[in-house]
Amino acid sequence: MGKSSGALPAFALCVAVALFLASPIHARDRVKLTGDEIREILFTPGKVIFGVDHRNNTVWIGTALGDGDRHFYWRSVASRSPRTQPPASGELTGTVKIVNDQQCAVGYADDRCPDLYRIGNDKYESWSGDTLFSTWYRAN
Repeated sequence: MGKSSGALPAFALCVAVALFLASPIHARDRVKLTGDEIREILFTPGKVIFGVDHRNNTVWIGTALGDGDRHFYWRSVASRSPRTQPPASGELTGTVKIVNDQQCAVGYADDRCPDLYRIGNDKYESWSGDTLFSTWYRAN
């Protein structure tokens, strides 16, 4: 991935912080995505998504590289101990696959296959049972 000015990740991270203020949509207002819909949104090279990881208090922006590979920039919005360290940030490249209409992360020790739901125009949520993992948007 080429060097960037950081403007796009910084902008998306700021916008994504605002997502913390929004409450999750009621189950009746969401539509579960099929494997084909997930593939179109997350696997098409150049597609950009950004959002909030509610479990880890991070905001992120990701770009699809093709064949399930994605590159992410992330930043925590709060450190675990404000006295010892500032919020962390970083980037990573990872792979996902589609299994039974779920997005599954490849290469993790634990099972990471959340259900994905459309909850608005280009707005989505990732859930595992009753646990909301992330709220995210399509940028293009």
